[in-house]
Amino acid sequence: TVCENQDITVHGNITIQNGEAAAEFVLINTTLRMNGSYDGNVSIRLLSGTFNISDRSNITTINTANEYAFIMRVGTSFIMTDSRLDNAGWEDTEERRGIELFSKPTLFRNNTIKDNFFGITIYANDVQIIESVIENSAQNTSRAILIGNVTGTNLSRNTITTMNDSATAVFIQGAA
Repeated sequence: TVCENQDITVHGNITIQNGEAAAEFVLINTTLRMNGSYDGNVSIRLLSGTFNISDRSNITTINTANEYAFIMRVGTSFIMTDSRLDNAGWEDTEERRGIELFSKPTLFRNNTIKDNFFGITIYANDVQIIESVIENSAQNTSRAILIGNVTGTNLSRNTITTMNDSATAVFIQGAA
């Protein structure tokens, strides 16, 4: 499925999963407005296949009080370039934090990630996040980036900002 130059309101879950053919979901200069009635009521989940977000695409929520889940599972291909994602995640619990990467993105470059509970949570080895802006201002205890007990994470030429004194820019679990 390819969505190009569209503005789409989503009232349910988006699940990308292989069926008889390999699943592929592509957003090109497209806005997805997640419309849940409470936190976690709607989600975007890549279970298998490929999800490609590019060229000024935007994923957001209609009501910032009702955040959505954004989960990229092991064995998937996730590409995000030149785009924006905001207001995902609502609490410090796995699958509720914001962008959660269980699989290495093929490419994550020049994106703006703003006001997620955690900006990005990394659960996979060798993830590269390059030339992106990651800003969290919505939660007192939020983290812009949470890196799980993994190796090879590369954060290059990013701007990482937290907007309050109790937030953490980059938190590494299992670090001594």
